[in-house]
Amino acid sequence: MPLKAQKIEVSEKQKMILKKLSKSTHIELHLKLRSSIILDADDGMSNTDISLKYKITRNTVRHWRKQWEKSYSETCELESEMPLKLKEQIRNVLSDEYRSGRNARFTQEQVAEIINLSLQSPESVGVPVSHWTSTSLAKKSIELGIVDSISERQVGRFLKKYGHKSTSV
Repeated sequence: MPLKAQKIEVSEKQKMILKKLSKSTHIELHLKLRSSIILDADDGMSNTDISLKYKITRNTVRHWRKQWEKSYSETCELESEMPLKLKEQIRNVLSDEYRSGRNARFTQEQVAEIINLSLQSPESVGVPVSHWTSTSLAKKSIELGIVDSISERQVGRFLKKYGHKSTSV
């Protein structure tokens, strides 16, 4: 027999904010879904029923139920001390934590050297063209040992990000 999830606690004021979030048409979908999960959990629905209702995994329901429980006392404290910040707190509780993603493949020094190279005339570094292209910059960056390998698209992204224009970005 599966374990029954405990009913979570939600104050009336919190419930009112969660209902507004769950019914809002101008809000991120993940916040609508998570608000609905908390409201259904407060109504006593099981994780399985909630997961079936929204076509999500039970782990997702369990995660947001735990997230709510973990921050409940802090949320209640904020509700009594600074009620105007309650909506912001609820949004923070229901938001994803920062995830750094993959480490950068190119160092800032390498990027700076590629940008610096793009500011020089191609003829001055032995490239027989009048203007740099992303392809010629990528090839010359590899030839000069700035990077081991780099695509012309990545060079184009660097140029675009730092406001420099080449002929084929």
